[in-house]
Amino acid sequence: MRTRSLVLIGAGVAAVAVAAVFLTGPIIRGIRYGTVVPVPATKDASQDLTVKVGDRFSIVSRDNASIGDSWWLKTKPQYVNAALEHDEYVSMSSSDSTGGGGRHYWTFVAKKASTNEIVLVNDFQAGREQYTVTITLTITG
Repeated sequence: MRTRSLVLIGAGVAAVAVAAVFLTGPIIRGIRYGTVVPVPATKDASQDLTVKVGDRFSIVSRDNASIGDSWWLKTKPQYVNAALEHDEYVSMSSSDSTGGGGRHYWTFVAKKASTNEIVLVNDFQAGREQYTVTITLTITG
């Protein structure tokens, strides 16, 4: 009887731990990336983004180097207006060698009320088109 109780308690603790991971994942991502702004990966685009001083926000693009994607940050806000906190690639596959692609995050923190431009460029390899995404960033007090 004692062994059965220990097994049930262990299973209950494991279930709580798994639930905690699934429930806190979005919260942790929200803290790390802030407001996530996806950009189109297959065409030129422009969009507006308004944030408040102190807000964290991320510009996100799909990226898959195995097919020639190569997104890079051409123009960013002046540091006094918005600080680039992270520039990271997050693989969507368990192994980067599978060529499954992923997401590229540029995470900023708004520091001063201003209007800025963020420009991303995808220089495709193998003769494919180049795409440019321009984001007009307005930071309010």
